[in-house]
Amino acid sequence: MNNLFQRGIATYALVVVLFMGVAACDSSSVAEDENVDQEIAASIAFISSDLEMDASETAILESAFESNDDHPAHEPGFLWRVAARMQQNMSDEQKERLLNHLKNRGSVFGRPGLHHGNGPGFDRRFMFRRGFGEFGGFAAAGAFADHLGLTDDQKVAIRALRDSFKSNLEALRITHRDGSLSDEEFRAALEALGNELKEEWQNFLTDDQKAILEQMKDDREAAMEERRALREADRLAARAVMIEVLGLSDAQVIALEELQDQVEDLREAFQALIDSGATREEVKEWATGARDGVTASLAAILDQTQLEIIVIHGALHSRAFRMLIERHRRSRG
Repeated sequence: MNNLFQRGIATYALVVVLFMGVAACDSSSVAEDENVDQEIAASIAFISSDLEMDASETAILESAFESNDDHPAHEPGFLWRVAARMQQNMSDEQKERLLNHLKNRGSVFGRPGLHHGNGPGFDRRFMFRRGFGEFGGFAAAGAFADHLGLTDDQKVAIRALRDSFKSNLEALRITHRDGSLSDEEFRAALEALGNELKEEWQNFLTDDQKAILEQMKDDREAAMEERRALREADRLAARAVMIEVLGLSDAQVIALEELQDQVEDLREAFQALIDSGATREEVKEWATGARDGVTASLAAILDQTQLEIIVIHGALHSRAFRMLIERHRRSRG
């Protein structure tokens, strides 16, 4: 295997480490479904198509799924096992073709330009993450309104408040887009607008309705806590499978965790450099040096086989996740 390919594998493995967290991997599996065989077939077809696999590569993918019959597809960490089997069965030429495909697409995750930060839709993501206006603030319709027992007058008043909120939100977006508001100022304004909406629409509620709302909040928080506990259990189970599949030693696990801490420090330093007013060229030069340094550290921690499995897993995991997202969007019409 040529040195250029080895460096490329290390670089793309680094991308997986940065964005997925090898040392703290999330659940990596195919969604549980009543028809498991149909779900697996759909996953294979989606992954194969998106990665533009040829017939022989698709056969390897199918075999990797089938060879893990002792481990259900929805079991946390299942895709780590698939990735390991694929790494064993793929030729060097096939691995290089996969890497080249990822490079040509611009991202190991299959979507050029995919990034975190304040891109399109940032305000919308922030709004829902903050629980804007309690349950989205728009309680004038649907089962939620029925559960509170809103009167027609209350619904009309809350709809008017909602329309006012939309106008104010659009005005904020415009001032953010034209540079009048910094990202930090925009976030603060969004939070203030959400708190104002929450306070105002709850003023329309009776004491009994407020009590019902508080109980709904308690029930929601309890359900969220239960889901968080289940996700954490899945994450730990997937992490154990990852360590098993990669054959990581205790020393390697510790080294990876330390590397992740370094990466977090680098992220903060990167943001500080941007905030300092550094030029685009200065930022690019700094980022390239930081990336090369961390890539070298990663390559020193892991061997070639481990790096290849990580990259293959990253490609599989992201596409399985995208498949779920696209299915969810279709189900919502």
